Formats: sequence, C-alpha cells, structure tokens
Amino acid sequence: MTSTLTTREMAELYKAGNTTKIISQQCGLSSQAVHYRLKKSGVSLRRRGRRTAKFVSRVTAGVTLDQSSAKFEKDYKSGMSLRAIGKKYGVSYESIRNNLNNSGVPLRDKGGKGFKTVQVTIPVKNIKTVTAMLDILGVNHSKIS
Repeated sequence: MTSTLTTREMAELYKAGNTTKIISQQCGLSSQAVHYRLKKSGVSLRRRGRRTAKFVSRVTAGVTLDQSSAKFEKDYKSGMSLRAIGKKYGVSYESIRNNLNNSGVPLRDKGGKGFKTVQVTIPVKNIKTVTAMLDILGVNHSKIS
C-alpha cells in the first residue's frame, strides 16, 4: 500500500508529538508500517506508553502536542485550575499537570489563588476567652466545639 505522506513528513509529525497510530490514520498505513519506516529512517522512537497514546489521541486528534501544550499553558496562566482544564479537554488533571511540567511551566501551589495568610495582632489584655477573640476576628464560633 502506498502512503499519502512521505517518511520525512511522518517523522515531522512524530517529532511534534503525534503517535504512530494517529500518523497511520492520516497516511493510510498500519501503525506497524509507520513505526518501521520511522525506525529505518533513524528517528528516535519514544517508549510505548498507554497514557501518552491515550492523551495524544483524545486531546489532539491530529493536532500536534506542542499546539495543545500552548492551549493548556494559556488556560492555566489565565487562572484556570488543572481540573478545569482537564474537564475542558476531556482528560484527567494529572495529564494536564504532566504536560505542563514537561513543557517547563511553573505550577501554582495546591489550593489555587484564593487562599491567603493574614497576620492579625490583637492586644491580649482585651481578650478574656477564646470566644471573645473569635468575636473580634469576626469568626462564627457557634459550630466550634
């Protein structure tokens, strides 16, 4: 069977992050034939991994992994959580985290951007009980035992 892609084009797609399965679907060859041609042409082949293949085929569907990484990074830097990005693209947050880590994107601390530490100074002479301190801080202490 003849291919609609040259071996050089297959190599470019593979180096861009596509799997041999995706390339085989685009060129009309079996994934084994694509693998053989890439190996014969001297392309350094990645380790076979279920997670990577699943991730690439579900998220990119023929678009290069580099392009998806840019989308993930843009969404992440706009403030979206890893979980929200994963939901948007239909993959787990671990896949998004791994992709951003591999792309060199610095990740935020767990807990997002909504948590802040506040230092409060209260004169001790005005506080006689813990509930008085909670009242000063504006904390609802009715559920604290």
